[in-house]
Amino acid sequence: MALRAGRDPQPVAEEESMIDAAITIKQSDFKQKLVTTTIAVRSTKKMQAQKSVRWTDSNLFYAIPPTQSPVSSSSSGSPGPMTPPPVEPAELRLNELLRFKANLGYNLDLSKDPRRGNVLSNDVMNSPMTEPGISFVQVAAHRVPFVIRIGNEGKRITVGDLFYRLHLALRENVPNEVLNRERPEDKKAVMDAFRMRYESLKERNIAESVHEEGEGPRKIDYLRGRRMFAGVEMILSSRGDPPTLRLHVR
Repeated sequence: MALRAGRDPQPVAEEESMIDAAITIKQSDFKQKLVTTTIAVRSTKKMQAQKSVRWTDSNLFYAIPPTQSPVSSSSSGSPGPMTPPPVEPAELRLNELLRFKANLGYNLDLSKDPRRGNVLSNDVMNSPMTEPGISFVQVAAHRVPFVIRIGNEGKRITVGDLFYRLHLALRENVPNEVLNRERPEDKKAVMDAFRMRYESLKERNIAESVHEEGEGPRKIDYLRGRRMFAGVEMILSSRGDPPTLRLHVR
């Protein structure tokens, strides 16, 4: 079901009355021209109203093309500098394998390198993230105080690109000064997830567990122990922003 942005009907009625009055006053040769202009104005207003629709079908995203470069990201998911995103198509369809639902049909741990383990076939990993393909997207998640921006230097982002860039971004360390700005209960939740994560590594690799403990909290610990990918959904971005995905974990 689509929810349309609210609009005060009174100014619209007054505006249309003024246009109709103008048509009545003008005579002869100008009458047809004014009627054509009025229709064009009303058609433009209708198109503008359509741009403000918020779609509840999470598999579709009607984007407002960015008009300026985004601000620098706190987490890029990429080792190199990001380039400004290109203008994206007005309609995007998310790859069904990525769509948030009860059962994805596979298990992907975001704390592990998705290129290892053969969770998904090469054909799946090389398939486009969206149709049509896009080369820039940002990802947000509940309780995570940063946005992950993913770019692919003019090439379409694949399913494998998304998983690997998410993994890289969530592997980044959290500076103490950043963690100390969190509310006490939120900081405790992050630290509890951190301890649980390195303690769980002791079962298979003590050396890795000691290494992770020494590295300190990582951004994945903001997910509070939920490291399994559960899908993404498209959300409507603000005007001028690139397409945005909401990350779900379990």
